Amino acid sequence: MSDGAVLLPWYGREMSLEAALRRAEAPDELIAWVEEAGEQEAWDGNDRGDWSLWMAAARGVPIGRLHTVALDALAVLRARFDRPPALLQTLDATLQAAATADGTVLLARAEESEALGAASSPVGADYRVQAPPGARALARATALLARAVEARLAARAALEQQLGLEALVRAGSVGVPQFVMQPAIGELTIFSASRDQPSFAPLVYALDAAGEAMREAARAVAGDDDSRTEEADAEIADLLFESLDRMIARL
Repeated sequence: MSDGAVLLPWYGREMSLEAALRRAEAPDELIAWVEEAGEQEAWDGNDRGDWSLWMAAARGVPIGRLHTVALDALAVLRARFDRPPALLQTLDATLQAAATADGTVLLARAEESEALGAASSPVGADYRVQAPPGARALARATALLARAVEARLAARAALEQQLGLEALVRAGSVGVPQFVMQPAIGELTIFSASRDQPSFAPLVYALDAAGEAMREAARAVAGDDDSRTEEADAEIADLLFESLDRMIARL
């Protein structure tokens, strides 16, 4: 990344990373960091996975691609665990549903992972098998990312409904079929909707939940279900950085 304003292709005009983050309703702490460090240092020197996702989104990387990168990171962490079987099977099923954006099973899989991530519940049917430190945090991370994908699907549905109604009105005014006026919806970015549109809130949540998933993933790396370390945060950021950096470079 270079310092200064960048061209955001969906606007066709220049906007700084800080302004883009504000427009996207990114966390205040991140915005302050970008303002203080400068755009290049904020990206190259960032050591938090959740912030990596927000900054890439503010650069215009589609949310679906961000979810894919986050899912890849969780798959790496999942491979580090070898027990208990019930938890791992649930995580695998949830990650698969999220990766395919299968809305028919996504809610149920997210709820199952959430239940396994709760500190007050046994680890599935294998409660007699000691879960390794960080396993519950990984379950929570998986559930959160599934929720993020759910939100992305909801945002698309809301946007399609809104654009469909607008196309119907325009088509009726000029006497042509609705499909003639129906715009195609490409990959969703955080700027696919404005704040006053119904699809904006789920778009923000799709990012926010993915960011929280990366924070839970750091707890899994730290081997502590309740806290994370700077080193663990940095490891998650490193897992994300190369893929996100390539995506930004191709915009």
